[in-house]
Amino acid sequence: MMMTARDAALSILVKLEEGEKIGDLLNALPEAQPYLKSEDIRLVRRLVKGTKEEQLYLDWLIGQVASLPPDRMKPAIRNALRMGFYQKEFMDRVPARAAIYETVAAVKKTRQKSLAGFVNGVLRSAYRKTDWLPVPEHIRYGLPEWMMKLFVKEYGEADTARMAAAFKGPQKVYVRFRGNPSLDGQRVEMLKASGVDAEAAPFPERAYAISGSDDLRSLPLFASGGMTVQDISSMLVGQIAGQLGGSTVLDVCAAPGGKSLYIADVLPDAMILSCDKSDSKCALITENTARAGASNIKVICQDAASFVPEWEEAMDIVIADLPCSGLGVLGRKPDIKYNASPGEITQLAKLQQEILDNVKRYVRPGGVLIYSTCTLTKEENEGGRDYILSHSALVPEDIRRLLPAALTSRETARDGYIRLLPGIDPCDGFFISVFRKKI
Repeated sequence: MMMTARDAALSILVKLEEGEKIGDLLNALPEAQPYLKSEDIRLVRRLVKGTKEEQLYLDWLIGQVASLPPDRMKPAIRNALRMGFYQKEFMDRVPARAAIYETVAAVKKTRQKSLAGFVNGVLRSAYRKTDWLPVPEHIRYGLPEWMMKLFVKEYGEADTARMAAAFKGPQKVYVRFRGNPSLDGQRVEMLKASGVDAEAAPFPERAYAISGSDDLRSLPLFASGGMTVQDISSMLVGQIAGQLGGSTVLDVCAAPGGKSLYIADVLPDAMILSCDKSDSKCALITENTARAGASNIKVICQDAASFVPEWEEAMDIVIADLPCSGLGVLGRKPDIKYNASPGEITQLAKLQQEILDNVKRYVRPGGVLIYSTCTLTKEENEGGRDYILSHSALVPEDIRRLLPAALTSRETARDGYIRLLPGIDPCDGFFISVFRKKI
């Protein structure tokens, strides 16, 4: 039976509860559902991302109408209701009749088809209801209450509100051109010919914000390796490494390989060891580096927490973009906030310390360690930086000269680190800290 856009969206929403990743599922849509038209794929992505982004609010609404709270419903039923409520609240152009009918039709194709009448009744009641309760503050922000309180404590109410708004807003997709810089103008025209707009990013050089493509992987410029997809916050790691220079670079948690590729381009004479601990992650790095034709990258399956004796004091630069709670990319991966917890953050901070204890040994005297994360908690960010300073012979490196002009005035750059916040900066949330090993 051929799936509709809503069938596909409901299937993905259920898979997210089973532990699959929103980015993986949405990126695979064109191949997984080849019969869906481009407008259908856009609808699936809108329904999935929007429903996950607003899940707290949608569950709060459902709880006022349904006889059961969402957490006691079958996964297909609660996600169908969330999807139906999302259309009601955020998709004004979808008539009530169509939103209800199509959502119920999707339920009828699941194993819980006997509950289609329940879904129909709840949705119809929602469209009739007018006496909704006032919305709690954390639900307006779209954040779990503990997370909102943490952000307010660490960044204040104004910046928390700006970050929350940025998470809910459209997310820019950034790319970086590779190869001969003189061809960049032609590449912009190539993208335009494919219906894709490209606008120069605020930083770094050769980075562009693009829009208008449902599947970047289908673009000839991407398939040929002339363009890589990476947020500009992450690109900064490559820019910093390129400015520092060196002949041996180790990227210890490298998947999907964007930082390794950036460094391979700006340091073409260096050997880059690009590592991750699983075969699947290493296969992803290999796929991306092969497409780019980056011959100075060697992919190695290696757990960053396990010591490799032959690497001891052998690296000019060690890149440690470590596992974290990922709260800086909630706008792209809204499913993260439903799985995160204060306890997980503390566990991740301890894992980071374990890895840092190991990888600091790979830095040669006079060499550099770049520690970064894509999260926002000070326990994982400044906490990791403080741990390095108190447990190693590494010292902060003034990075003002290494940053794009737009960032050189940051007060913390003198002390070797920079924090980027969504809504305040034009990128994902990110933390970068640079250290040099004493000679």
